[in-house]
Amino acid sequence: MKINRFSAFMGASALALTMAGNAMAIPSLQLFIEQSDYEDAAENTSSPEDADTWAKLGTGSFKLWVIGDTSDTYRIRDVMFVASFNDDLTPSLAFTSTTTGGAGGFTDPSTPVGPTGPSPVSIAFLTSGPLTPHSPLGAPDRLAVEWNLGMFELTDSPIADFFGSASIEAADNWFPAPTGQTGQINVYDVLVSGLPVGAQVHFDVYGVEQTRECIKERGVCTGEYTSWTDVTRGPNLGYVNAPFSHDARWEEIGLTSPPSVPEPASLTLLGAGLMGLGYIGRRRNKA
Repeated sequence: MKINRFSAFMGASALALTMAGNAMAIPSLQLFIEQSDYEDAAENTSSPEDADTWAKLGTGSFKLWVIGDTSDTYRIRDVMFVASFNDDLTPSLAFTSTTTGGAGGFTDPSTPVGPTGPSPVSIAFLTSGPLTPHSPLGAPDRLAVEWNLGMFELTDSPIADFFGSASIEAADNWFPAPTGQTGQINVYDVLVSGLPVGAQVHFDVYGVEQTRECIKERGVCTGEYTSWTDVTRGPNLGYVNAPFSHDARWEEIGLTSPPSVPEPASLTLLGAGLMGLGYIGRRRNKA
């Protein structure tokens, strides 16, 4: 009996450690949109581009977070924000740098420098290098542009795993609990324009890892040096990216249209109707 209890205790402990490890696993890069819905695959079997992503629908700007885990052994250079869309669309994205404002308990003392771009980027490059093909990225009728967000090396913001689930989808403004780990959060107010109603833009993010290694003398760490994985683009770089479950999309649900101006024929009909009402009114007064 004692052995069985001990075995059960050890098994439960191992399971708890495994669950804790999984809960603390934070992706190198993540995307998050405030006040968006997390749409999982079970709900969107007919629309793969909606599956496992932060989805925001609207007509105005939205608040986009790019979260980098810089707490361990690396920093990330050339963090690239990618927008992909159907090849018959010509969207325009405008970025205004801002901060978290303490939302969800995630303090962010640093306002990021504005992104540089946009630059056209080949879908073939994205899917053979930094981003594994996934729906809708990699489809033959897609185009993509990217913006350079610069270096992610700060550790001044608490971070967590911004992974959604169906249980939180109904929440108006959901945030995970900060885990105690730190990293860098870049926040931008993003305005998408030039889209017809119902059009979507899919977002991804990637960068190149820079490792930190210790300089040792007689087994003692006396300093630190850094080395890039590589300095040129290509499929063999040490890329890090946001998992597919941590990407995002935007959908245009309405446009502001100018007030309609009646056509001449409509004005003629309107005038005739008003004259008829006036004639009827005069006959009633005479009676």
